[in-house]
Amino acid sequence: MAQLQLISKHMNEFQSELLEHLRAGSPCLWVSTTEQLRLDQLLTACARALDFRLREWNLGDGWVDFKNKLPLIPLERDQTPSLAQALADLRDEDLEDQLVVIKNVRPALERDPVAVARLQLLLHRIQRQHEGRAAIVLVSEHLEIPPDIEAL
Repeated sequence: MAQLQLISKHMNEFQSELLEHLRAGSPCLWVSTTEQLRLDQLLTACARALDFRLREWNLGDGWVDFKNKLPLIPLERDQTPSLAQALADLRDEDLEDQLVVIKNVRPALERDPVAVARLQLLLHRIQRQHEGRAAIVLVSEHLEIPPDIEAL
Protein backbone atom coordinates (compact mmCIF):
# COMPACT_ATOMS: atom_id res chain seq x y z
CA MET A 1 0.00 0.00 0.00
CA ALA A 2 1.37 3.36 -0.98
CA GLN A 3 1.47 5.96 1.77
CA LEU A 4 1.22 9.58 0.72
CA GLN A 5 1.36 12.76 2.78
CA LEU A 6 -0.30 15.78 1.22
CA ILE A 7 0.99 18.35 3.67
CA SER A 8 4.60 18.31 2.52
CA LYS A 9 4.00 18.21 -1.22
CA HIS A 10 3.07 20.67 -3.91
CA MET A 11 -0.26 19.88 -5.52
CA ASN A 12 1.23 18.94 -8.92
CA GLU A 13 3.83 16.66 -7.36
CA PHE A 14 1.24 14.96 -5.17
CA GLN A 15 -1.20 14.55 -8.06
CA SER A 16 1.53 13.02 -10.27
CA GLU A 17 2.50 10.58 -7.54
CA LEU A 18 -1.13 9.64 -6.91
CA LEU A 19 -1.80 9.09 -10.62
CA GLU A 20 1.37 7.00 -10.93
CA HIS A 21 0.19 4.62 -8.19
CA LEU A 22 -3.34 4.40 -9.58
CA ARG A 23 -2.15 3.73 -13.13
CA ALA A 24 0.18 1.03 -11.80
CA GLY A 25 -2.87 -0.77 -10.40
CA SER A 26 -2.41 -0.09 -6.68
CA PRO A 27 -5.63 -1.26 -5.06
CA CYS A 28 -5.24 1.04 -2.07
CA LEU A 29 -3.55 4.28 -1.10
CA TRP A 30 -3.36 5.81 2.36
CA VAL A 31 -3.32 9.61 2.36
CA SER A 32 -2.37 11.48 5.50
CA THR A 33 -3.70 15.05 5.50
CA THR A 34 -5.71 17.65 7.34
CA GLU A 35 -6.43 19.49 4.08
CA GLN A 36 -9.73 17.92 3.03
CA LEU A 37 -10.71 20.54 0.44
CA ARG A 38 -7.32 20.43 -1.24
CA LEU A 39 -7.39 16.62 -1.27
CA ASP A 40 -10.87 16.63 -2.83
CA GLN A 41 -9.61 18.91 -5.61
CA LEU A 42 -6.69 16.59 -6.29
CA LEU A 43 -8.85 13.47 -6.24
CA THR A 44 -11.30 15.12 -8.64
CA ALA A 45 -8.46 15.91 -11.06
CA CYS A 46 -7.10 12.35 -10.80
CA ALA A 47 -10.52 10.81 -11.33
CA ARG A 48 -11.02 13.00 -14.39
CA ALA A 49 -7.61 11.98 -15.80
CA LEU A 50 -8.42 8.28 -15.31
CA ASP A 51 -12.08 8.53 -16.30
CA PHE A 52 -13.06 7.26 -12.83
CA ARG A 53 -16.09 8.15 -10.76
CA LEU A 54 -15.67 9.20 -7.13
CA ARG A 55 -17.52 7.65 -4.22
CA GLU A 56 -17.05 8.81 -0.61
CA TRP A 57 -17.75 7.33 2.81
CA ASN A 58 -17.06 9.15 6.06
CA LEU A 59 -17.53 8.33 9.71
CA GLY A 60 -20.02 11.14 10.26
CA ASP A 61 -22.55 10.47 7.49
CA GLY A 62 -21.69 7.17 5.80
CA TRP A 63 -21.95 7.33 1.99
CA VAL A 64 -22.08 10.93 0.77
CA ASP A 65 -22.19 12.67 -2.58
CA PHE A 66 -18.53 13.48 -3.26
CA LYS A 67 -19.26 16.94 -4.66
CA ASN A 68 -21.67 18.36 -2.10
CA LYS A 69 -20.99 16.02 0.86
CA LEU A 70 -24.69 15.42 1.49
CA PRO A 71 -25.59 11.94 2.80
CA LEU A 72 -26.85 9.54 0.15
CA ILE A 73 -28.75 7.56 2.77
CA PRO A 74 -30.08 9.62 5.69
CA LEU A 75 -29.18 8.19 9.08
CA GLU A 76 -31.37 8.08 12.14
CA ARG A 77 -30.45 10.71 14.71
CA ASP A 78 -28.45 8.42 16.97
CA GLN A 79 -27.22 6.04 14.26
CA THR A 80 -23.49 5.71 13.62
CA PRO A 81 -22.38 4.75 10.11
CA SER A 82 -20.74 1.33 9.87
CA LEU A 83 -17.69 1.01 7.64
CA ALA A 84 -17.94 -2.77 7.84
CA GLN A 85 -21.50 -2.66 6.46
CA ALA A 86 -20.61 -0.08 3.81
CA LEU A 87 -17.75 -2.27 2.55
CA ALA A 88 -19.95 -5.38 2.55
CA ASP A 89 -22.53 -3.55 0.42
CA LEU A 90 -20.05 -2.71 -2.39
CA ARG A 91 -20.80 -4.89 -5.41
CA ASP A 92 -18.54 -5.43 -8.41
CA GLU A 93 -20.50 -2.91 -10.49
CA ASP A 94 -19.93 -0.36 -7.70
CA LEU A 95 -16.18 -0.77 -8.12
CA GLU A 96 -15.55 -0.64 -11.87
CA ASP A 97 -13.95 2.68 -12.88
CA GLN A 98 -14.39 3.87 -9.31
CA LEU A 99 -12.18 5.68 -6.85
CA VAL A 100 -13.65 4.91 -3.43
CA VAL A 101 -12.58 7.49 -0.87
CA ILE A 102 -12.91 6.55 2.80
CA LYS A 103 -12.41 9.46 5.17
CA ASN A 104 -11.91 9.29 8.95
CA VAL A 105 -10.61 5.80 8.29
CA ARG A 106 -8.29 5.42 11.28
CA PRO A 107 -10.98 5.64 13.98
CA ALA A 108 -13.39 3.60 11.82
CA LEU A 109 -10.86 0.76 11.55
CA GLU A 110 -9.56 0.98 15.12
CA ARG A 111 -12.91 0.25 16.67
CA ASP A 112 -14.12 -2.38 14.22
CA PRO A 113 -12.03 -5.48 13.40
CA VAL A 114 -14.78 -6.62 11.01
CA ALA A 115 -14.21 -3.44 8.97
CA VAL A 116 -10.49 -4.28 8.76
CA ALA A 117 -11.30 -7.82 7.59
CA ARG A 118 -13.81 -6.59 5.01
CA LEU A 119 -11.38 -3.97 3.73
CA GLN A 120 -8.76 -6.67 3.31
CA LEU A 121 -11.23 -8.83 1.36
CA LEU A 122 -12.28 -5.86 -0.78
CA LEU A 123 -8.66 -5.06 -1.64
CA HIS A 124 -8.06 -8.67 -2.67
CA ARG A 125 -11.20 -8.51 -4.85
CA ILE A 126 -9.95 -5.32 -6.52
CA GLN A 127 -6.58 -6.97 -7.19
CA ARG A 128 -8.23 -10.02 -8.76
CA GLN A 129 -11.11 -8.48 -10.70
CA HIS A 130 -10.60 -4.72 -11.08
CA GLU A 131 -6.85 -4.11 -11.15
CA GLY A 132 -6.16 -0.68 -12.58
CA ARG A 133 -9.89 0.08 -12.87
CA ALA A 134 -10.70 0.62 -9.20
CA ALA A 135 -8.92 1.72 -6.05
CA ILE A 136 -9.56 2.64 -2.45
CA VAL A 137 -8.16 5.88 -1.02
CA LEU A 138 -7.98 5.82 2.77
CA VAL A 139 -7.81 9.29 4.32
CA SER A 140 -6.79 10.15 7.86
CA GLU A 141 -4.89 12.86 9.67
CA HIS A 142 -2.43 10.30 11.03
CA LEU A 143 -0.70 7.42 9.32
CA GLU A 144 -1.48 4.22 11.24
CA ILE A 145 -2.14 1.39 8.84
CA PRO A 146 -3.53 -1.82 10.31
CA PRO A 147 -0.98 -4.63 9.82
CA ASP A 148 -3.63 -6.82 8.11
CA ILE A 149 -3.84 -4.44 5.14
CA GLU A 150 -0.41 -2.80 5.14
CA ALA A 151 1.10 -5.24 2.63
CA LEU A 152 -1.70 -4.55 0.16
